[in-house]
Amino acid sequence: MNNTDTKSLINIETRPSNEEIIENFIKHRSNSEHTRARYRSGLKLFFEPRMTNWRKNLNYRAFNYTGHIFDIKKRDILKYFKFLNEHKGISLSTKKDRFNQIRILLIDCIIEYEEYYEKMDAFMFYIYLKEGKGFQWSEHGHKKPITNKNVVFEMEDLAGLLNYLLETNYPKYLEFRTFIETGMRPGEFKSIKLSRVDEDGQVIQLEDDLEMRILSGIGKTGEKAYYITKELAVLLKDYLINTRRTMNLKTDVFFVSQFRRKYSRSSINNHLKQILEKCGISKRATAKTFRKTINTLRKKMGCKKEDRKILLNHKQRDVNFQSYVKLRYNDFIELYDKWNPYKLLFKI
Repeated sequence: MNNTDTKSLINIETRPSNEEIIENFIKHRSNSEHTRARYRSGLKLFFEPRMTNWRKNLNYRAFNYTGHIFDIKKRDILKYFKFLNEHKGISLSTKKDRFNQIRILLIDCIIEYEEYYEKMDAFMFYIYLKEGKGFQWSEHGHKKPITNKNVVFEMEDLAGLLNYLLETNYPKYLEFRTFIETGMRPGEFKSIKLSRVDEDGQVIQLEDDLEMRILSGIGKTGEKAYYITKELAVLLKDYLINTRRTMNLKTDVFFVSQFRRKYSRSSINNHLKQILEKCGISKRATAKTFRKTINTLRKKMGCKKEDRKILLNHKQRDVNFQSYVKLRYNDFIELYDKWNPYKLLFKI
């Protein structure tokens, strides 16, 4: 046995398992729970024989690659692309996303685990994956995607939802009223904490923010501040002092699930789906639908696009978190009150 064969044997015996490689890749790929879950689900399509998700009514064949990740070659990628291109049970956007996931995984492996690859082969394979040329998606034969892009709530939908929760589940009433009044993104909602640290290093308690009618959450582009009505601020402060502060929990987030821990994105949407069904609302909605709804209503009221962006915390060059809570507080609170489309809904 020559030195090359000995090296190959050692590498094969010591290389990590597919599961270890994938988990390490996902862990370092993103801190977002949602993104990690998307990669785990997406990569299963390559490695498993079938994709099943009874909650989403999914059950279709997968690619079923059974070898080791380090042994994946160009021919396997071509076969996977052909498999996706001809699959009638997956939408085109999902196919492109899943194909890019396996490409990104393999590119990461070539860099992260270079000792397990032959240098020249790895270099050529890296270029092939990086360029991504020669993959032409067909125009037909894809599953038509189901989308809620244009779904918004009507006033009667929101009234029915809130009345139901007010009678059956008060904490959920406060949570979904917060979504309704603010249009917060789910990630920002989940990250509202009992206290925060300002730019001067001072600890600001949530009670103090609620006095200013502010809720602060962490989004993809940093800390975001949303304004709320005086009535909701009073209700949330009462709940904070008399209920949330009395809970002896490890987490410091304000809103917690029925299991008394931080919400996941899927659990928020699952709760919403169940509540809508009980209210007789058949719309395909998620927590983001509240954001689209308040933006649509403000537009109908005549609110300018620039102001709508500010109110929904879209990235603005001259607007940052401190502008919202200190420098231009009065301007923004007046802007919120002026373009609040729910005055009749809450009888403000």
